[in-house]
Amino acid sequence: MLRLALFVGCLALLIRVIYLIESAENPFREHLLLDARHYHLWAARIAGGAWIGSEPFLQAPLYPYFLGLCYALLGSEPARALWVQALLGALTAGAGAYLAGRRWGRIAAWTTGLLLVLYQPGIFYSGVLLAPVLAAALLMLALLLGRRHSFWGGLATGLAALAHPLLLPGGLIATYAITERRGRRRLLALLAGCALAIAPATLYNAVAAGAFIPIAANAGVNLHIGHGPRATGFYVPPAGPHGTGDIHGIAQASAITGRDLSPVEASRFWRARAWEAMREDPLRTLQLTARKLYAFLQGYEVPQVESLGFERRYSTVLRLPFLPGWLALLALAMTGWATRRRERAYAGLLLAVAATAIAGSLFFVTARFRFPVHIYLALASGAGVAGLLKQRRRRAAALLPALGMLVLFGPAWSTATRPTAHGEFHYRLGQIAEREEDPRAALEHYRQALEHAPGNYEAAVRLGLLYARAGNLDRAQALLEGALRYAPRHARALFTLGQVHQVRGALDIARAYYAEAVAADPGHVRALESLATCAYLAGDVAAAQQNGDTLLAQIGPKAPLGGRMRFVLGRLQERRAHGWSLGRGGARAEGDLAFGAGDWETAREHYRAALEQEPDDLATLLELYRLAHRRQDAAARDRWRARYLSAGGPADALAPADSRQ
Repeated sequence: MLRLALFVGCLALLIRVIYLIESAENPFREHLLLDARHYHLWAARIAGGAWIGSEPFLQAPLYPYFLGLCYALLGSEPARALWVQALLGALTAGAGAYLAGRRWGRIAAWTTGLLLVLYQPGIFYSGVLLAPVLAAALLMLALLLGRRHSFWGGLATGLAALAHPLLLPGGLIATYAITERRGRRRLLALLAGCALAIAPATLYNAVAAGAFIPIAANAGVNLHIGHGPRATGFYVPPAGPHGTGDIHGIAQASAITGRDLSPVEASRFWRARAWEAMREDPLRTLQLTARKLYAFLQGYEVPQVESLGFERRYSTVLRLPFLPGWLALLALAMTGWATRRRERAYAGLLLAVAATAIAGSLFFVTARFRFPVHIYLALASGAGVAGLLKQRRRRAAALLPALGMLVLFGPAWSTATRPTAHGEFHYRLGQIAEREEDPRAALEHYRQALEHAPGNYEAAVRLGLLYARAGNLDRAQALLEGALRYAPRHARALFTLGQVHQVRGALDIARAYYAEAVAADPGHVRALESLATCAYLAGDVAAAQQNGDTLLAQIGPKAPLGGRMRFVLGRLQERRAHGWSLGRGGARAEGDLAFGAGDWETAREHYRAALEQEPDDLATLLELYRLAHRRQDAAARDRWRARYLSAGGPADALAPADSRQ
């Protein structure tokens, strides 16, 4: 049996190596987003020596530590860690064949081994910087160890839960079911091993947060995603101005409550909101739960951070027609129902799948959360096929449950989400193109994103920004206004619409949009600066002063962003001291803002335009003198100095001007 297992493992490794090589052009390997990026940065800190943080774990911690170890040994290039994942996938396949062979014979070993070797998501996830491959390997290790040593099986199950907590109930059931001996002592040893594996994370969280958090402090926001008012059964990020940059909902919860919340407080906030929604509409809660249970067992690979359906375009291997998927494993596993349903190990494997599905229905469904339990179905398939071949008289009865699975879970009712998913991944490709400074490619991907998913307001905002930069203000305005119909408080959309109207000269409308952007996100300092400068251009000195002071208080007195406002506020102070007019707006205000930004040529043009309207304006004459001094134009400096003094300007303002901006 060891030789067979070794052959299966080598075959699995070969296929995964080929896959990693031929799909190397997949852009999502190099440009990490969302959870993959979070894991990468966390692992890089660990590899750099920061093994212990100061906050509770916001996500299950084992995968980042595994990744950190890979980085420490192999270097911090994410692609190198994928080779380790390919090896883990191969070991999982070989171990599955060995376990099935020891339990049900050679036919079961071949069936289980080949299913694990060729399982399409198993190949795909070896190339994704996420936890499923590690979690599946640990679950298989738990089954191997748990056959004779319940404590060690429990320890491996606990480690799998540290990779993903949803796997805990199913892992315990499967590991206990596979043991060769029953008894209370075996069960207690299993639970003790599991508790010991999880204990370090629990103790760390207790020290970091002063609260009981078994594994991670994200249960509250995940419960809200699964049962809150906007829940669909799949992943819906918390609404708010921070978007996907706030995946744990801490900033949004803080904004709603009006105070800075810790991760634990934010989790409690979202949990309370979820329970409130569940209590208010229990029928909707039951419908959502039923939908998630069905979606978990259905063949569609629900995307989130990753998408097998979209990313297979980068791989020839994943497009091969004979690779089995979830539905094939589910149907084959049920072939054992007629012959093995009374067998504890077989029944336990199916029960483990059901328990994981129920645990997942508490939160939301995604393919990567379901992936690790495919090892239970592969083992059950091996047992079922072996039993089917041995008992020929019962083949018809054995095939009926398999056919039932195909009929029940085969219809792709959730394929309505596929265009939306493709739209999301075109949106991400657009982000990558922007990073690579390829606006044409970004435009095309954002267009495709909106074609697939018209409600993808983030793509509409990005596309609107690109059109605005290209000078197509009408198209930009239409896209941004469309995005606001889906997300009325989208700070970036509001801010960009303000810029569009400001370019068009509609200062009152621009100020209204800037004010809305600041109300939606008080930390949006660019909107606050634009609100202040727009007020200054409109001649509203009081509003400009107030917003400018607020901006500088937020960003600090020396931040580069506040350069224009520091200049303007300084000029206002000077002009008040001399008794000069302040709220002119128009050309002089444009000149002040250009001077403050360091654009001297534009400033000079605006100041000269201002002089055409009022030839003896002392403030404008003084600024032209200062500009000439900055440009080291002695003739112009002397000319503007003479004109300033002849208009009655105080001479004492000239001396400090020579050292000012």
